[in-house]
Amino acid sequence: MENEQTLQQAGCKHPEVQLRVGSPEFEFFVAKSIIEASGDLRHGANHVSNLLTFDPGNSEWIALLERYLSAAQPDPESLFPKGEELYFSTEAVRAYIWFRMGRVDEALDLLFDVVHAKPDSGYLNNWALPWLEQAGVLEQVSDIMGWRIFSLVLHTNPEAKNSTMKGLKHLERWARLVNKFDALHPTTETRANTLRIGILRKAGMFDEAQEAARKYMARDKSWNMAAALGLVLKAKGDVNAALGAFKTAMTVPEGEAVAKTEIGDMFFEQQDYKTALAWYEDILQTQPEHEWALPSALFCKFKLSMNEAFLDEMAKLGEQNNGRAHELFFREFGGLPRPSDAMAGMIVQLAGQVMKDRTQAPKGVIKFKTSSIEAPSNFLAFSMDMAALKHDLKIEVTPTDIPRPDPRFPVIPKVKYVLWKYKDKTPEAALPAPSAKTSKLIAAITNTFYEEDKNWASATWIAAELGPKMVPEILACMVHPPQMPEGWTALVWVPRVQLACAQVLANIDEGWDGSERKEALLSLLYGPSDWTTQAAIRAMAYLAREQERYSPKIGEAFEKLSKYRPNFGFCCWEHTLYACWIRLPHLFPSERTAMKARLQEIEERLQS
Repeated sequence: MENEQTLQQAGCKHPEVQLRVGSPEFEFFVAKSIIEASGDLRHGANHVSNLLTFDPGNSEWIALLERYLSAAQPDPESLFPKGEELYFSTEAVRAYIWFRMGRVDEALDLLFDVVHAKPDSGYLNNWALPWLEQAGVLEQVSDIMGWRIFSLVLHTNPEAKNSTMKGLKHLERWARLVNKFDALHPTTETRANTLRIGILRKAGMFDEAQEAARKYMARDKSWNMAAALGLVLKAKGDVNAALGAFKTAMTVPEGEAVAKTEIGDMFFEQQDYKTALAWYEDILQTQPEHEWALPSALFCKFKLSMNEAFLDEMAKLGEQNNGRAHELFFREFGGLPRPSDAMAGMIVQLAGQVMKDRTQAPKGVIKFKTSSIEAPSNFLAFSMDMAALKHDLKIEVTPTDIPRPDPRFPVIPKVKYVLWKYKDKTPEAALPAPSAKTSKLIAAITNTFYEEDKNWASATWIAAELGPKMVPEILACMVHPPQMPEGWTALVWVPRVQLACAQVLANIDEGWDGSERKEALLSLLYGPSDWTTQAAIRAMAYLAREQERYSPKIGEAFEKLSKYRPNFGFCCWEHTLYACWIRLPHLFPSERTAMKARLQEIEERLQS
């Protein structure tokens, strides 16, 4: 994507346009203006190619591209002359042109290179998938090209349990295509057969994948095929059968380490760290520096002993760019940070006293003063912790002053939903309790490891089940959380519930302007200052990274909120805002640098 500097270097100046340079609105406006004025088609076509990087499936933008291609006849490819440096945006459109010309294999080959260079682009599902679904097209694809594309599909998608609802539906369509292609190009080649099994597995079609694997194994006794069957059985949850398949793969030297790693991972995912460690250590006997087994074994040793020396060893591997070590560190320490409000510290202290000796712990009502208004979720967390501990203790907090703008009220004149109301300086939930069904669904996302991608994927399914009409109930779960499971503390449970709700809201419908998700998320963002504000920030930032076309508008919302930081006292959402804002994909380098400096200032202030 172009930034301000490269646009100017290319002679691309649009001083009359009052839109953010590089935003979807800017690219669309310029491209549309140029073609309607019969201007420089090459210049406008570059803006169209930039526009489509945000969403290759947008029908209005595709129609604009078609106008350019029609205007450039009989040689539409002349709109994108090849220079010394190639850009994925223009090369993707070149592949689009080649496909329209009937150059199917060449189009797929070029699109393969584009997606390989930028795996998070949407070209594979928005262009290649519908192309291949057209009548007669799959029959034109060569054996080699077809399996290359299916290999890309397999390796750019997660397992079924970690897929979003939309992602899994795409995979189901790819699975139908791979079945059809397999029938057109029957082969005994192991790699092609394992690709088909893998796509069926990732599409969640476990029975069909298992049937295909067993069919192939009747004639193909390779370790790869046994491992492919093991992966299907593992994804299906059949641990004993998966173990048997992986042990079959271990009978040849080439498959031994791979199969042992998969077995170790299978038990690792079940948190059976003792069994997992035994399998990892088996690998390390012959491959002591194994890049996956070594950090996995160190993590298992840490979980079994809680000896941080094993974490130190894992940290050294992380410093050497070991991806598995990074992943495991995030698993253990990458969860939501515990709230750092003054009252949150008091909650920890009081809960600790109760657990240590409830006979000596305070009872009745405890009063204390704060310099400012505390986030209302603090009171919610306190009451939940005391209820879980079965201890009769209430709290009265008196702020010595009220900052401006007043954190008790939305920072803008009107929001659609308000979660908290105040009786003087005491917060109360402004929404009635949700139904048991909604509460149970939200609890299902929350009561798992915090892994942002997996939690987001789960949220897409719950959003589809609940639908936009249930937005008030989802919001209500943020102030009436589901029952806290045993072993949790409210300072962990409440923020996780609130984030789960925000993630569901971010997926409750499509689009941005005029959407229910925008109304709900902005209500949280601008509403009474609270941990729910942080939840909105995190969900909106993830949405901006996943669907980049909304990033500039989400950035505008963040900028607006930043102007309403209270004039004194602790602000519970400030650090979260800048830590998430800095990751938005549309930012210019200069903006990111300035934001980094601001974030550092906040962190230094918090540490002082």
